[in-house]
Amino acid sequence: LTKPMLDAGIRGLIGKGGMSDEVVEALRGRGVYFAFTGGCAALAASCMRLKGVHYAELGMAEAVWEIELRDMPLVVGIDSKGNNLFQR
Repeated sequence: LTKPMLDAGIRGLIGKGGMSDEVVEALRGRGVYFAFTGGCAALAASCMRLKGVHYAELGMAEAVWEIELRDMPLVVGIDSKGNNLFQR
């Protein structure tokens, strides 16, 4: 779903681990991937507000969650130039 999300105007994705080379290329010049430390659910919950869920029929893990963030500590895992923190 990365390419359709980028085509729709989304410029940032959040996850806990690396992404495939295909995703890295899709992000090039169009967006970034932010990494969040696993195990910090309480912190994450205090920093976000749910705005909507898209593709809910795909299940909780695969659905697209639209959230608003405030003061959430994230690391740029993959930038818009293709630099990938997970492949260093």
